[in-house]
Amino acid sequence: TGLVLYSRNGLLVLNQTAFYPEGGGQPCDLGYIEYGSRKIQVNYVERNEHTVIHHVSEDLPEKARVRGHVDASRRRSLMVHHSATHLLLAASRSVLGDHVWQAGAQKGVDESRIDITHFSKLTDKEIAEIERRCLQQITEGRKIIVRNIDWYKALDQFGFRLFQGGVPLDSKLRVVEIQDIDAEGCGGTHLDNISEIGFIKIIRSESIQEGIQRIIFAAGQAALRYVQKIHFGSRTIMTQLGTDPDNMEAAFMTERSRSVELKKDIDSLRKRYVNEYIQRSDIHRGNQIVLRLITGDPDEEETKLLGKIAASNRGEIMLLHTVHGKSAKFIMFNPSGNALELSKSLEPSVSEVQGNKFMATFRSDLDSNKLIRMILDKSNGNVNGKGK
Repeated sequence: TGLVLYSRNGLLVLNQTAFYPEGGGQPCDLGYIEYGSRKIQVNYVERNEHTVIHHVSEDLPEKARVRGHVDASRRRSLMVHHSATHLLLAASRSVLGDHVWQAGAQKGVDESRIDITHFSKLTDKEIAEIERRCLQQITEGRKIIVRNIDWYKALDQFGFRLFQGGVPLDSKLRVVEIQDIDAEGCGGTHLDNISEIGFIKIIRSESIQEGIQRIIFAAGQAALRYVQKIHFGSRTIMTQLGTDPDNMEAAFMTERSRSVELKKDIDSLRKRYVNEYIQRSDIHRGNQIVLRLITGDPDEEETKLLGKIAASNRGEIMLLHTVHGKSAKFIMFNPSGNALELSKSLEPSVSEVQGNKFMATFRSDLDSNKLIRMILDKSNGNVNGKGK
């Protein structure tokens, strides 16, 4: 419970609060403030020097007595991930070497990340060993001790590694120690024992800059949800491939090779179909422009190939004529002019015009020969012949 000291414009200050403000890479607590029968949502919590400011859905009368309700599930997940961050840092140092320091961190509900100093991208073997060591220490169980210690005493006992998360300005240093494993200066929320983490699953690692590696991971229930998602997805894939876990990778590579070969065959067929479209096309010549009329129903990829051919033939307009229902759809490629402006100039004989300078689409019920004359006339050309 607490007393309202200030409440204006959605900002609330209490004489005391259980809500953790955002800081140190840990998101703030969420929840609601109970005032009588009303529940005022807490949407964000921040610290301004020594004052904790709650961003709330509505204002409250000053000096009112209220009760805060923190989202316990969210708080627990953040505690698990924060304690897991400390343990993961210690495990990374033991596997990779003493050169590993924390270069940044961000905790989350479903996953978190920690940036460490290391000269190369983590290998699968290194990741597996870090996970194994974390699990071993979680299984053994170590107390997490939180205490405020005088600066010089803390430095004498733990050294400068205390400041991996930043240098605090208070006279006392809040030290979070995983017994016999790690100690850091930290102002976040933590578990009482690392055994409460459950397990840690590294989702991926990546190099974010030279000498800095980012580890994205999940811990506790979030790690379980991630592993279950991967498991159920893998099981579906195994069912479709008709294989088992031991042979899944080989079965996948076999299917992938088949898919690559099939794509090559499909691409070859598409090129053949496109060449046939070109060979069957009608050429309409004007004084200054040539219009190539292609009639057919190419798919999206074949249309892209036709567009590439059109782009290489400057001075030629390619008009693709496709009949769907009562009205015909046209696609115009105009590499040396403006397909969109030319198509709009045909209105009202055409409709639903859209596109860009190179390619435009429209619909028309007009006879194709009349439409072609219009296009050539608009392009400052006159029909003087037709050939194939």
